[in-house]
Amino acid sequence: MRVNSVDNTNFRMALKLNPKKMPDKLKEMPMECIIRLNQLGDKIKDIKLYDVVFEDSLVPQVKSANTSITKDFFKEFQKEERLLGKAYEVPCGMAGETIGGFYPDEPKIFRDIYEKDAPVQYKKFKKLSQVDQAGELSRLLELRDLRIMIEREKKKSEQGFNKILEQAKIEQKRKAVNDLMDRYASEEPVHPKKKWAFKFWGS
Repeated sequence: MRVNSVDNTNFRMALKLNPKKMPDKLKEMPMECIIRLNQLGDKIKDIKLYDVVFEDSLVPQVKSANTSITKDFFKEFQKEERLLGKAYEVPCGMAGETIGGFYPDEPKIFRDIYEKDAPVQYKKFKKLSQVDQAGELSRLLELRDLRIMIEREKKKSEQGFNKILEQAKIEQKRKAVNDLMDRYASEEPVHPKKKWAFKFWGS
């Protein structure tokens, strides 16, 4: 399998190796590491929105395929992991007052995607090597983004349908008014109502 470089845009592969720094690093690594990277490349080859990047070591980064976003999502994910299950306090109201609680036991992306099954899936994730965790995170991030895109398109579609429905109602009413006027409109002047004078018997 061909693994493309960070600079190479001819092939859209989710595994990226820095062509200037990684060859020398890989020569120092055991063959097992080379095989594992190849396996990772195969596992994530269909991922389009996130890349697993190796700049100058076997410490993976997960980056958006959108190059204007420079954040390392794997690093951010690991920061979140360090807080899982821990207590927190934040100041509120009057000086010295705080509110507190506990951080969740699973990262947000697991809770968003797996919901009630998040604890089981996160436990499986923790058994993976760091390299495979980066690959799995890229897959989860893409899944999350695709769900958001689908929901957004669905909402736009519903809004478009509602707009068409509203326009149809307006057109229906306009037609009903026109039909009514065509049937009953009169060129004759409308006479004001006459006031009737009542005479009582004997007056």
